[in-house]
Formats: sequence, C-alpha cells, structure tokens
Amino acid sequence: MVATLAKEATAAPQEPKKRTRHRAASAQAARGLSMEKWMCWGAIIAAGLMLLLFILDIVANIPFSGASKWGLDLFGILASCAVIFLAVDTLREFK
Repeated sequence: MVATLAKEATAAPQEPKKRTRHRAASAQAARGLSMEKWMCWGAIIAAGLMLLLFILDIVANIPFSGASKWGLDLFGILASCAVIFLAVDTLREFK
C-alpha cells in the first residue's frame, strides 16, 4: 500500500483537457460586430445629448435652471466628453 502511494505521489501531474471551442468565439459568430457598433453609436448619441444639455444650462439656464452652475455642469461636460471619446475609440477598433 505504501509503495502505491509513493508511486502516485511521484507521478507527473496530468494536464487538464483543453477545450476546442471558446465561448467568446462562438458568441462572436452568433452576434457579429453589428451589436457592438450600435451600442457605441448609442453611447455617443446619449453622451452628446447630455453634453448639449449641460452646455445649454451654462449658457441659458434652461434644463436645470442653473442649480449648481460650475460644479455640476463642468463635471457633466467632462463626463460626457469622456464617454464620447471612449465610444469613438472603441468604434475605431472595430474597423
């Protein structure tokens, strides 16, 4: 019994079986790149609308009636620009 335990302990470990199909590859084939592109365009449109609203609030006090002019509006403009930049950069990677 001791001899078989020693033999098993010194045996080389077996490598796990490799999968031949990757989950990401099969999902990519089913969807295509169309959905990712439309999600990027949707993010650009939503961030552009928010950017327009924050600029209008600074200029004309229309949507938020100038509640927190410099803090909220500047942070909103910066966040909208960051989302637009990231979405455009991601769209460039898909081409």
